[in-house]
Amino acid sequence: MKEPLSRKTRFNLSYLWRALALLLFVCACFAFWGAVQPSRLNKVQRENLQPGTTAWQLTNPADNRQIEGYASLTSVPVGGNIDLLVNTQDPAYTLSIYRMGWYGGKGGRKVFGPQAHHGVRQAMPTIDPAVGFVECNWANPITIHVSSTWLSGIYLVKLHGNKSKKESYIIFTVRDSRSADLVFQQSVMTYEAYNGWPGVAYLGGTDAYSLYNVTTSLDSMGHNLPVPRVSFNRPYGGPPLGDAFYIPPMYYSNQFAGYGIGAGDFFYHGAPAAMEFGMVRFLEREGYDVTYITDVDTHEDVDRVKGRCKGFLSVGHDEYWSEDMRGNVILARDAGVGLGFFGGNYIYWAVELLPDSNGKPNRTISLVDPTKTCTFACMGKPEQSLAGGSWVGSVPTNGDIVVLADDPAPPLDHWVFANTGLQVGDVIPGLIGVEYNGVDPN
Repeated sequence: MKEPLSRKTRFNLSYLWRALALLLFVCACFAFWGAVQPSRLNKVQRENLQPGTTAWQLTNPADNRQIEGYASLTSVPVGGNIDLLVNTQDPAYTLSIYRMGWYGGKGGRKVFGPQAHHGVRQAMPTIDPAVGFVECNWANPITIHVSSTWLSGIYLVKLHGNKSKKESYIIFTVRDSRSADLVFQQSVMTYEAYNGWPGVAYLGGTDAYSLYNVTTSLDSMGHNLPVPRVSFNRPYGGPPLGDAFYIPPMYYSNQFAGYGIGAGDFFYHGAPAAMEFGMVRFLEREGYDVTYITDVDTHEDVDRVKGRCKGFLSVGHDEYWSEDMRGNVILARDAGVGLGFFGGNYIYWAVELLPDSNGKPNRTISLVDPTKTCTFACMGKPEQSLAGGSWVGSVPTNGDIVVLADDPAPPLDHWVFANTGLQVGDVIPGLIGVEYNGVDPN
């Protein structure tokens, strides 16, 4: 039998065990803290730890162009400058800028403002009804410097008239050059194709200045010719009022169309699901490492996709593409970038990007050249060859998806359905539409 420990020995061992326990506790704390430290999170996760706000939402949308504006660029690099051009009836107004994301469900974070300005009534462009082209050359630009602290993302400028209390948006994207898991492409060319601003009619009070409406010029059969080109140098108005098949009548109300006035189709395109905004919220809620560009960026520079990401995301209604866009996405795919198409009616119309009247590149979307303005399918480059599906049709209201036992889609144990809990017979309401794609066996 061993001798019992002396009191002194027991005392010293007691301190040793306490010291060891304290050391283990401190080490455990450091290990835990290291696991949750923001420095271990990706940039999007760290950004979304910052306090969010719902103040980006419009509380009194400008329903009659009381305050409006546009940006000099569709996207701007971190550290660059962008000009905002504003037209308003108010003698004074403020602007604030928000980055869109998750932010604990609030959807945005204020990064700038409010900044006060004197109101300016800008000159309206002269419009030839035989051509239908609308391009503003507004004065008194407000130059915004994009701080190095602004993370790549989609940004909204909220304009607020001090007297009228009316509000609208200007939208732009901040891009960076960093590597990321995902690149999100914002489809601003489609925004502009559907942009009916200023909404004054040529014919019968319903036609606006989008690519979906007509001029007073006639073809050999006496039919009105379509508007041949549109400009980014103007505010985003509401949806073209004559386009009732694509835009359900409920979107003529301020409740929906007014909600995103000035933000193009970021919040709506015939569906309240807000396809692009909804995807932004989802990606950032889940903490994906994502960076943002526009389709104009994809057109301009293949390296904004190729060699910097694992996956390229086309989201929502990404209908209008240039041949350079398509070619650059193919180059990125062939270099190992995965392609994800989260929408419908993508890669449909082939268009050109041209300079504006002052020579600034890629500010005009053109349907003028008949060799480059048909669908990609009629050029022998159907969208299915790149994205796996082709445009099928349109429905005036969204349709439901029903999971069938003999569905030709992947089986329910496929990875795409992981963690959804879907079973045969389940219904996903309102998911299909307004335009949808399918597989063409031909």
